[in-house]
Amino acid sequence: MKNTPKEQAKELIEKLYPFTWQVGFDYDDDYEQAIECALISVDLILDSNNLIFNKEYWVEVREAINSYKNK
Repeated sequence: MKNTPKEQAKELIEKLYPFTWQVGFDYDDDYEQAIECALISVDLILDSNNLIFNKEYWVEVREAINSYKNK
């Protein structure tokens, strides 16, 4: 079953978070970096113009990722 855009946004952020983790930095900074990485990933998908991707779905994922900013 396909994730909802909100579920997909959360999954992308959670998968990218470990790559932003740095010793000595706080959780909020790392989490914000993971959000930015997720946005870049979705932008790459949207910019690919690949017909197999549902553009509307990925626009909604991007909006959901943006909703995690500054939480």
